[in-house]
Amino acid sequence: MTQANQSLANFFSVLYASAAIAVVPLSVIGLLANLFVLYIFITEKFFRKVTYQLILISATTDTISSITYICVYSQIAAKSLNLTSGTIMCKCLFFITMTSYAISIMNLSLIALDRYFAIVKPWARFYRLHRNQFVMICEVIIWIMAIIINFPLLIIGKASLQGTVMCDITEVSTLQSVYFIAFAVLLYILPSFAISIIYWRIIVHQKNYVHPGHALQNQLKEMQMRKKKFITALISITTSYILTTWPFFATAIGVAVTQKTILQIRESSSAAFLLAFFSYPATTSITIWNPFIYLKFDYNVRASAKAICQRVGMISEQRVLRMMVNEDKEHQKLSRNTSMEFIRA
Repeated sequence: MTQANQSLANFFSVLYASAAIAVVPLSVIGLLANLFVLYIFITEKFFRKVTYQLILISATTDTISSITYICVYSQIAAKSLNLTSGTIMCKCLFFITMTSYAISIMNLSLIALDRYFAIVKPWARFYRLHRNQFVMICEVIIWIMAIIINFPLLIIGKASLQGTVMCDITEVSTLQSVYFIAFAVLLYILPSFAISIIYWRIIVHQKNYVHPGHALQNQLKEMQMRKKKFITALISITTSYILTTWPFFATAIGVAVTQKTILQIRESSSAAFLLAFFSYPATTSITIWNPFIYLKFDYNVRASAKAICQRVGMISEQRVLRMMVNEDKEHQKLSRNTSMEFIRA
């Protein structure tokens, strides 16, 4: 190995270790934020609506992904994995995180469809009568599809030792190329296209819709404003998925076309490798940013979060006041006892 190749290998080894170290604290932050959002959805009665229940499921899978990142990347950063244990960890990492992503993106598609019927087709008889059953059946299908689509990752995932464990895939065959293309189509192209079309139809409908009657004009305007803000929140969440994850699925298609593993891409092009290397954490990091997106763009989630923080602040203040009162009483009692001793003396 030449000196230049050795320097490049050392650079990539440091890159793997640094990336693993950076992921752990970010995942901890994401875990805490997801748990906070889960607490809001579970404890507040307002969030018992179908749409928020679907977001609750996505937040649950995001929480599981965050725990997976912490477990896997902390061991990679500590260099406590060998090739065998590293391969097991990489298989689990790929399967759990991508299954979580699949459930989230398909749930966003289901939410978009639910909003379409609620706003554009509110009088659709079948959906009004069987909405809950329809959503429940769709959710079961989503989980089954997410597991089936990502199950091959348990087979083709592997680890390679490059100073530090790096997650990779096995040699790419023609069958695997077909899988990666189907993977990108099912988890990125189709959901992105479907969600974009549905929300475009909703936006056009809201712009052209004129509500009958004028008696409650202020209330109608307020209702329309709330709907607009809610749709904006959902579009923001979906857009973050589409824009953040495209490099990863572009990499999947590139791997399918070139039939090269990530390590082979590194040997042929450092620039292409860096794109492929960072595309995966960029895609899976959406599970970390999701709770902050909910808090930023959803007024109801943000208002509930503020109310909870205020309640916690009031409880803390009450505890401090109690401690101060108790300390003051102890001080007064001690002063009285000291005075009595002085008088007796």
